[in-house]
Parts: sequence; structure tokens; C-alpha cells
Amino acid sequence: MAKSNASSHKLYIVESNANKLVAELTNISLSFSGNTIDFTSKDNNGFRDFIVGLKSFSLSIEGFVDFQAGTDERNFDDLMTSAKAGSSLSLLLKNTTSGDSTHAGTAYVTALQLTSGTETGLTFTATLEFSGDITVGTVA
Repeated sequence: MAKSNASSHKLYIVESNANKLVAELTNISLSFSGNTIDFTSKDNNGFRDFIVGLKSFSLSIEGFVDFQAGTDERNFDDLMTSAKAGSSLSLLLKNTTSGDSTHAGTAYVTALQLTSGTETGLTFTATLEFSGDITVGTVA
């Protein structure tokens, strides 16, 4: 069983089938939510029963900021540009541990914050809401 922690995970923007590194992450929270639609019938004797209706994924991340990313990389400013424009991003969340899961999908930046304190590194937090399903893969 492969074990990893958030510091080994990286966020990529996928452009023209190339993965462009955005940030090395320090905290990750990938959440699934399914809204329930209640119904009762004679078959369930009035007890609560439901089906899952609207489903969604969201990703909350925290990482270090690099404003001077390399030519094959992206950075905080790319997330800010997407947030301001309301445009979607094709994202890939993965690490380098062979056999671990990857998560990919199209998402919108719904919250973004830049933080720094005295004598500390510049960090950011972001919330990304996925449009549609996510694809689960495996690090080769």
C-alpha cells in the first residue's frame, strides 16, 4: 500500500495534453456531495427513503506561491486570472508515488486567498468546484 501526504501532491493545469505545474500543495481536501431527494410509499411504511439527486465534487487546497514559475509551469496568477474571468480549468491532482490515485476534471475557482505573515512563506488557499464528474486514475 502506497502512503503519501499532502506535501507530495501537486496541482496541474492540463493544456494541450501537457501538465503544467501550478503548485506544490501542503493541504488537500477533495469532497463529494450528493443531495438527497426524499420519498415515501406504501412499500417503506412511511419511513424515510431517498434517491441521490444532484452530485458534486469540490477541492480545497493550500500551497506555496511561486510567482516566477518556469516556462512549462503555471502559478497563482493563472488561478487568479481564471477566477476573475469565471473560466474553467482542466485540472489534475497527483503525486509522484507509483500506484497512487490521480484525480482529474474541469473546475472553476470559487474562492482564492493569498496569505503571508512576518518571516513566513507566501501561501495561498483555493476552493475549486468541479463541473461534472471527475476521472480517477493511477500514477504510473
